[in-house]
Amino acid sequence: IPSGLMADYVFRIVKEEGPIHEDEVTARIRMLWGLQRAGNRIRATVTNALRLNVARGVIKSDGAFYTLPDQEVKVRDRSLVSSASLRKSDILPPAEIQVAIRKVITENFGASRTELVMAVSRLFGFASTSAQLKSVIEQEIDGLIATHILAEKNGLIGFLG
Repeated sequence: IPSGLMADYVFRIVKEEGPIHEDEVTARIRMLWGLQRAGNRIRATVTNALRLNVARGVIKSDGAFYTLPDQEVKVRDRSLVSSASLRKSDILPPAEIQVAIRKVITENFGASRTELVMAVSRLFGFASTSAQLKSVIEQEIDGLIATHILAEKNGLIGFLG
């Protein structure tokens, strides 16, 4: 497939599902062509299309996650998704986790770390919080604290100020 056409397909996927992990973009392309698996050539073609779109400025990357430059990040419930990979904690976009953290803190005027992790996990539609999911969420909490967006005081996490 010509690289420009693949870049268009990839752009449309990111537009509909962003922020989205590169592996999920590859999975969508694989499903589009009715393939059982995506080999190295398909992965490389998708990666090149993603890079081409980033270079053009029509999508932006945050590590392995892609979104449109001005796309609003929404917290999505994954309890009913058919794609098992969308329920993997390492596929959760950091930007989406951060939006969920902010939402919980805003709605509750703060929370303990344990409450925050559990509430964020539930927003994503997880019935239980695995150690890996807890770690991914806490990493984003720590990042928001390190950048002085959040503060932890007396066991409660809230907005700085």
